Amino acid sequence: MKNHHNFGAVTKLQRVHHPELAELATRFAEAFIEEGGFGPLSVQFRPDKNGTRKAQEMNLRKTGSTFPRLMMGQDEIGNIMNWMLPDLDFPIYKRQNPGYDTVILKSLYSYQLFEDDLNELEKEKYWHSN
Repeated sequence: MKNHHNFGAVTKLQRVHHPELAELATRFAEAFIEEGGFGPLSVQFRPDKNGTRKAQEMNLRKTGSTFPRLMMGQDEIGNIMNWMLPDLDFPIYKRQNPGYDTVILKSLYSYQLFEDDLNELEKEKYWHSN
């Protein structure tokens, strides 16, 4: 998945079909398990100046992108539950149609700016009425 950023916030997630990157992520997961790791693993890769993908960040937790990935057709929670508790037979969410390829997360509209503008208008109103 590619995260699109605007002003430091992820605003859009986009499904990426990249076999080489998928193989690299799988190798990270296998090494994590081989070293005794257990549970969720999130790895962020970025290309260096030569285009070689390198791990920039690894998290041993679910991220804020778990629900958008579910909308894209990847039920991480269901898969983890079944992996950790196979006797439970936890249901995996399946979409009627293929998952979305793009999910918009946040608006670029700033509600704080809107509130600041209203406060300024109220202040002006006060000064003009006296």
